[in-house]
Amino acid sequence: MNKFEIREIKYDEYETLLDVMNTSFGFVDDEVKFEHILPKLYYKDNPNMIHIGAFVEGKLVTSIGLYLFNMINNDKRISIACVGAVSTLPEYRNKGYFTKVLNRVIEKAKELNLDLLYLGGDRTRYNHFGFETAGRCIYFNLNKRNLGQLKEESYELYKLEESDTEVIKELLDLYNKEPMRIERTIDNFYKTLISWNCTPYYVKQEGKVVGYFTYKEGEVDELIFNTSIDTMFRAILDVSDYAMMTLPMSYYKDVIDRADWYVIRFADMFKILNLHNVINFLGGNAYQLDHLKNKDELEVIRLVLGDAAYDSVIGDNMFISRTNGG
Repeated sequence: MNKFEIREIKYDEYETLLDVMNTSFGFVDDEVKFEHILPKLYYKDNPNMIHIGAFVEGKLVTSIGLYLFNMINNDKRISIACVGAVSTLPEYRNKGYFTKVLNRVIEKAKELNLDLLYLGGDRTRYNHFGFETAGRCIYFNLNKRNLGQLKEESYELYKLEESDTEVIKELLDLYNKEPMRIERTIDNFYKTLISWNCTPYYVKQEGKVVGYFTYKEGEVDELIFNTSIDTMFRAILDVSDYAMMTLPMSYYKDVIDRADWYVIRFADMFKILNLHNVINFLGGNAYQLDHLKNKDELEVIRLVLGDAAYDSVIGDNMFISRTNGG
């Protein structure tokens, strides 16, 4: 019988881990490998990255990552993690290793006293583990044909470079004014903005930085600003004739008046580990917590975090942009 174990992957196994991940996803070219597309995460001494692996005869064959963050909503904070980079070598698939490793990842999250997990993936696959689609956001398209609907204001557009250290500080300060956000540090902020092979741009008006966005191949991954949304949309259309993007529901009215088309959809898949903390984070109360205790786990996720059709019954809809998370 093959020797089999599930355990946390060690730092000195980092190169092996990356090889398994890239092989599993078919990433051969350097520009699409994990260490290139996610520099914010994949560096050897990252203290907020944990991987659990399945080993057969000492060989790593399956791995799943747990990427730790703090999330802030005004003056409240919760500990969350993205579950990602789900990888199994092709010759070891359909043997049950994924299920065993993901169950261990969830156990590890509970040991770390995390409040919430999120991921992207097949709903029917992850429902079994207590994840449900939730969060409500608006996904839409801008097109240069819509320029006539945008108020014209003067601005200057710049491509952000790593050497723009003072501007990067200003952009982080701007980001930190968002009421709901992932906690970020200046040390890793630029790497976050260029993750997923994105190019970051920033906008100035009257000499002041007023917004930024990250762009790749017709997609805006992150948009943060304290000027008019028309100015930012015009700046985006300076980079591309069209662009698709996702924004929180707070921008609903602005978007439907300007977008070429739009849909309302869920943001991610979530699993709530600490219902009390999540409800408090979103502005709920003890009465609501008591009311939800006997409901089905997946229904609770939709009720608390909101879903594609309805707002959260507790407070804000959960929204985590792709660039924010892993």
